[in-house]
Amino acid sequence: MALIRMTARKLAANRANARLSHGPVTPAGKEKVSRSACKHHLYARKHKIPPSWEERIWQLVRPLVAGIADPIERQIKTDLAYYGQWSLLLNRFFEARLRAHIAHCGGDSRRGHANFAAHDPLFRQIVRRFRWLDVRIGRAQRALFRHRARPVQAEHSHISLIPNTRPRPTSPPPHPIACSAPAPARSRACRPRRTRDA
Repeated sequence: MALIRMTARKLAANRANARLSHGPVTPAGKEKVSRSACKHHLYARKHKIPPSWEERIWQLVRPLVAGIADPIERQIKTDLAYYGQWSLLLNRFFEARLRAHIAHCGGDSRRGHANFAAHDPLFRQIVRRFRWLDVRIGRAQRALFRHRARPVQAEHSHISLIPNTRPRPTSPPPHPIACSAPAPARSRACRPRRTRDA
């Protein structure tokens, strides 16, 4: 096999072109390229949601929270709607996967469920992701409840808004004799005797 000879001019041109060829430089480009190997994102630790799902979710979430004036409530409702829509899309993915297993088993729903749970490697990952989303949704719901309860509690709280000017009742001072009298010493005769077991 004959070797391909390259002239110095061609070699210099190749090296110049190689210097121009590089990967992404900006953080947004690096973030986008890092998702290129992900398919369903169920095994991913960093990027847990596919880009197509994220675009659909934000298209639904942004109009829902646009009219909320309170920034804290807007952020909490954004998280709540975001994780809720993510859970809904994951549920659709789960149902499509389950229908495929049921069709593979000849339409038998029971065998399809068993086959999906036993042989599909994505079953456990989907269940794990559902649990992860349930935790996030629960945290957002509790945060929203606490945020809504704070103004109501401050409105009806007489301690924080209306200062209490009445003197607090104090307990009477202890009797001087009771404090000065020492505790009676236990005499040696009152102590129980130790008996040796036979």
